[in-house]
Amino acid sequence: MNQDRWNSFAIFFVALCLLIAAINLPFAEVYFSPTIPSEVEEAKNWIYRVKQGENILFGSGLSDSVLEKFFGKKLFSAECEPIWDSCFNDWLAEKAGIQVGAVMITHIVLDLAMKQEWILAILVGFFSIVFPFAKCALGIFLSSSNRSATETKRLFKLLETTSKWSLTDPFIIAVMVVMFKADKLNFAIVAEPGIYLFALSGIVSTIGVNHLSKQFGKQIIYTNLDTTE
Repeated sequence: MNQDRWNSFAIFFVALCLLIAAINLPFAEVYFSPTIPSEVEEAKNWIYRVKQGENILFGSGLSDSVLEKFFGKKLFSAECEPIWDSCFNDWLAEKAGIQVGAVMITHIVLDLAMKQEWILAILVGFFSIVFPFAKCALGIFLSSSNRSATETKRLFKLLETTSKWSLTDPFIIAVMVVMFKADKLNFAIVAEPGIYLFALSGIVSTIGVNHLSKQFGKQIIYTNLDTTE
């Protein structure tokens, strides 16, 4: 390979490394912290007082079975008492179907597949995983192999096609982060390192595509001139 080919190979290899790191890191962190009404706080204090009174009188809480039926085992357990606000937020998020914590792109795809949302799972998987990896793989292949002008042109057009969609996922996450920064919603999505590495991988691979375009564009033009002569 000549120096230009080596440079292109290095650019796409760096983009691939960034992409692998991004896929294995969280894209975002979801926080849900609603304001707990004073009535709920009073009800919580009353329930714990009743439980303490039952423990003193009977040695066990008779109301535990009733509480477990409506609220589960954890919310009014002894371990949750000192951190009840946090436990309540987790319980409310679970009941509301809100997924809190770290969000990874692979988990999203698997979760959609488990829920049998096949179309969404395929779309997210293609735009977030298949297209970016295909872009890096094609770039490395074109940089490290010698092909005919016709085959090079065909593969490079495929590379350009995949590159157009490789930054779709960071754009969607960025829009979500901006939308859910509102304090009144008590709900926030914070971008994590994975999304930055993913976007950086897309930028680096785009630079690689432009670098290859200068090489193969001239190569194809000169080859066509030679054949016409």
